[in-house]
Amino acid sequence: MNIPRIILIAIAVLFAVQISYGQNVEYVGSASVFGATDVKIVGNYAYCTYANQIPVPSGFIIFDISTPSSPVYVGQLGLPEYVTGVFISGSYAYVTNDIYGLKIINVSNPAAPREVGSCDTPGWASDICVSGDYAYVADAPNGLQIINISDPTAPILASSCDTLGYTCDVYIMGDYAYVADALDHAGLKIFNISNPAAPILVGNYITPVDAYAVYILVWCPRNILTLQIEFVILGHEEEFSRFGD
Repeated sequence: MNIPRIILIAIAVLFAVQISYGQNVEYVGSASVFGATDVKIVGNYAYCTYANQIPVPSGFIIFDISTPSSPVYVGQLGLPEYVTGVFISGSYAYVTNDIYGLKIINVSNPAAPREVGSCDTPGWASDICVSGDYAYVADAPNGLQIINISDPTAPILASSCDTLGYTCDVYIMGDYAYVADALDHAGLKIFNISNPAAPILVGNYITPVDAYAVYILVWCPRNILTLQIEFVILGHEEEFSRFGD
């Protein structure tokens, strides 16, 4: 049985979408991070990237959120230029660092994160998703960069593919990479990555406005007889549209 997937593509501005089973949202706590760009939660820790202009530093910061109402600073690592995205896998944080490409940080000791590997990309690394031994980097004008991270201390570029747009975000599910493009309304691109060394474009949807982020939500509504695959698009100037089978 097919499970419906919702793909959220955030365009230009991020605003809340209210759904029937998640209407009651309550503020619990916060931690101040100037210039925060991305955050991932794993266990009792929040891993956050932040980007600022010189002389204010950019970097990567870790909070203990075991008590959500009182997050506690744990560790930090400064990085050059803009730090825009993070993905946590095992004992490593994979961070996109603009013109410096991919940075790999050992977070086995959250109090002392340390850089252990890096791989420069030809463009401006803006976001990342990791699956297995590969990191998939949205590299702005240089499309999707696929990096072999089987040895975190020596990552190697495995392949790349031009999306013809400005690649801002990527999400991996199974054998497919879902890419958000933001130039000339390039929209959503879908690549078959069953062979990471030779990704193949298998789908394309032109969005009404530029796409800056993509996320897949797998869900199965109760009391529904017909399952449907829907793509939900959030747009600039509060444009909203949805499409699906």
